[in-house]
Amino acid sequence: MIDVFVLVSTAISAPCARVWSAVIDFQQRPSLISATPLTGRWPEETATAHVVMDKGTFKMQRTETVVLNQPERRLMIKVDVEELRITSYLDYQVEPSGGGCRLSLSSLVAAPDSLVQPAGAEGRARYAAGTKTALEETLAVYRRKLEVHGGGH
Repeated sequence: MIDVFVLVSTAISAPCARVWSAVIDFQQRPSLISATPLTGRWPEETATAHVVMDKGTFKMQRTETVVLNQPERRLMIKVDVEELRITSYLDYQVEPSGGGCRLSLSSLVAAPDSLVQPAGAEGRARYAAGTKTALEETLAVYRRKLEVHGGGH
């Protein structure tokens, strides 16, 4: 198994309440195909959902569980991808910044060595870089969806 940690953030010219609403709403999630609640009420702690994401070359089916919910500030989700034997934690953090909001997203991933090519440090670095790119793309989608342009509200 390898463990990889990646943290990215972006400034969004939108109120933090609006950013938070997007983060907790499955329908606004980038690359979402479907989300089916399993237990609890999303995004309350311990709520779970079956989620299908479009990963470009395949559809990733996963179970997501809310580990921590600090309303309008932080949402941490445990993601289990049984088919690939991957467990990760996604941590969204929302904070006021310069009249707008800063959205940070980190991922701590535990993946089997068989998913890391080539083996060793080079493969781990590639996996981390791919994870970073995916997180940056996610934040860019949120930014495009949420920013207020031209003085409109």
